[in-house]
Amino acid sequence: METIGAAVDGRTEAVRSWGERWWGQWEDATWVRRRVPQFMLIVLVVWYLAVFEHLVWQRQANYGTFDYDLGMYDQAVWLLAHGRQFMTVRGMDVFGQHANFGFILFVPFYWLGAGAQFLDLMNTFGVVACAIPIYFLGKRHLRSDWAGLILGAVYLFHFIPQWMIHETFHPENIAAPALLGAFYFASVGKWRAYWWCVAFALIWKEDVGLYVLMMGLVVLLLYKARRAGLGTMLVGAAWFLLTTRVVIPAFSPAGAVFDSLFGALGPTATDVVINSLKHPTLFGHTLAQHKAEDGAVRMIRPLGYVPLGAPVVMLMGLPQHIINFLSVQSFTWDPTAHYFMFPFISVMAAAVRTVISRSRVWMAWLLMAVMVIGVASTQDQGVGPWTLNSRIGFWPTVSTPRDHEVATLLARVPAGVAVSTNSLYVPHLAHRAEIYTFPNPWRSSNFGPGSKPAHRSPSRVQWMFIDRASLTGDDATLFTQILGSGVFRPVAEEDNLYLLRRA
Repeated sequence: METIGAAVDGRTEAVRSWGERWWGQWEDATWVRRRVPQFMLIVLVVWYLAVFEHLVWQRQANYGTFDYDLGMYDQAVWLLAHGRQFMTVRGMDVFGQHANFGFILFVPFYWLGAGAQFLDLMNTFGVVACAIPIYFLGKRHLRSDWAGLILGAVYLFHFIPQWMIHETFHPENIAAPALLGAFYFASVGKWRAYWWCVAFALIWKEDVGLYVLMMGLVVLLLYKARRAGLGTMLVGAAWFLLTTRVVIPAFSPAGAVFDSLFGALGPTATDVVINSLKHPTLFGHTLAQHKAEDGAVRMIRPLGYVPLGAPVVMLMGLPQHIINFLSVQSFTWDPTAHYFMFPFISVMAAAVRTVISRSRVWMAWLLMAVMVIGVASTQDQGVGPWTLNSRIGFWPTVSTPRDHEVATLLARVPAGVAVSTNSLYVPHLAHRAEIYTFPNPWRSSNFGPGSKPAHRSPSRVQWMFIDRASLTGDDATLFTQILGSGVFRPVAEEDNLYLLRRA
């Protein structure tokens, strides 16, 4: 009995000791100041990641994605994993379209069977991961985990990150957290980590070079780090020139994808720069006509215009914003498209910089409150499950009977054969050397670089899977002619879905 009593007393003392330590942590507010916001950030990030990854997974599973760009990128990485490089979805070499050398990092996963869903998962990780360096900027410079949590939440609930996930995989979204990470490491003088972030970001696309170039200028002006700033500017400029003047032309001698995008300013990137300098009036008129100011305001307004307190930081995204609005293609003016990711992270970095550079703490907290109110009041511009856009069907989360018919027919397409199909089904058939978005290859449509379409013989196509109901105009006429020609014979026909194979 004495032994049992001693054991009970020992456990009681241990519990009391643990309780005193736990209460002591609360008493000195360590848990309230640090552990609680850290835990809340982890919960927020995991919840946000799970919610949006589920939504984008369902979008792919229920045939709500497209050839451009998910199907194209899926085929690109599959080709690299199998020693090939010509994307028949786009009619170009993988590295002739963009300098997406980061795709090589995905190759081992494709050897193990990864595909479009894997790319979307990486895309979601990239978009959500941007909240981490934003959190550390607030935590470090305001000495408050709560501040970091609020700034990270402001980023996540701004409407643009939600659309970046909805649009499915784009390499810009993988580079973005590294660019914000570099900005954070520059702010604390950790230059080795800074350069690792810069190097990782650059391998994803040639446009990153322009962002890095301007980030070097910002580092020079804000942090007076002459060597790092000038070095970053040199690296960014060199990478952009190397990729646009050497790498891409080597893989695409017929021209670049951005040729013919800039109308009167010229057919190539060089011409655009030269003509913009020669004709500043034309340059300014083009930006005004395409409403570049409105595009900037749409990013800044939900943040309560707080980013305007650090205009130097917004220089990092300025080149991409200008390029977006010099284009004659209206889809580059849309803030829900991936073209806005780099301008947006520079706007977000400017907002954070405005907050953390306040000399009065109460002013920093007031600015964060303004941003919280701004993001909350513009929530329906996003596509999260709490928004109007989600409720009206931007996420195809429910599988229909027709989806099951499509899945059954797609499963009958043999592996490896050359296929022509509608854009919606390209991401589900992309793991093959040849897949074309109908009317390709019969009629060249968005196939090849810029204004110089490529062409391949229709005789290469062995199977077709076509949703006839979605075809209109010349495409519908062409498909009717193919059906009547006898070149292909029906394998299955259900509800305007045609599965054909070469006779």
